[in-house]
Order: sequence, then C-alpha cells, then structure tokens
Amino acid sequence: MLARRIPILMLPLALAACGFGPGTARAPGPVIEGSNAPEDNPIPSNYKSEILDFLHTYLNDPTNVRDAFISEPVLKAMAGKNRYVVCVSYNAKTNTGEYGGSKDRVAVFYVGRFNQFVENGRQTCADVKFQPFPELEHMKR
Repeated sequence: MLARRIPILMLPLALAACGFGPGTARAPGPVIEGSNAPEDNPIPSNYKSEILDFLHTYLNDPTNVRDAFISEPVLKAMAGKNRYVVCVSYNAKTNTGEYGGSKDRVAVFYVGRFNQFVENGRQTCADVKFQPFPELEHMKR
C-alpha cells in the first residue's frame, strides 16, 4: 500500500522542479524594490531641486540656513543595495529660532528619484567632495 502512495506523493515535487533551472526566463515586469540592476539606478538629474523641495517642508525654519554644502550623486551601498546618494550638510534654525549646529544627512535616490533622507550621514559621506549649496542658504518660506 505504501509503495503505491510514494509515486503520488512525489508527483508534486517533480512538477515543481520543472519550473526552475538555468534556462528559466524571467517575465518582464515592474521594477522590484531592492534590485541592483543598473537600469534601476540612473543618476538623479534633478537632485538639488528634489532635496530643496523636501527640506522646505522638513526644516522647522527653512530660512537663513547657514553653512550649506552638497555633494554630487555617488553610488553607495545602502542597506545592502546600490543606491545613488547625495550628502548634505547644513546648520538650520530649530523651533526656538536658534541655530542647532551642523547636520550631516544623506539623500537616497531610487530609480533616479529622491526616496529618503537619512540622519547621521557622517560615515557615509566621509569620502565625498562637498561644494557650497547657496540655494539652500537662500531658501524662503
């Protein structure tokens, strides 16, 4: 009786194995978050304006920012995935109207678009070249 059931129990395993292997084609579809394919990581073209748009709402007081610097986009590993990042350093006013000290942040881009703003960017940005970011220093409400 057991000998008759073994072939029946093995059938699903045999059929499942048919769908996988070295010749299996991948169906085209949407970009999957977390992919490392080069086409998923175009260099962001409007990175400054996207960062400015975000900071306009992120900062308590977006006016009179001091010591603003920005890097060019650079490909870095973020959480195990290759992403273009832009390092931003600035000194903005807090909600009390006083300057809170220099902040180092990392703007992460996915599929060429701003995706997230990460605090504590000092380690990620240790080897990038900063340039002045006067657009941030002259931002209005």
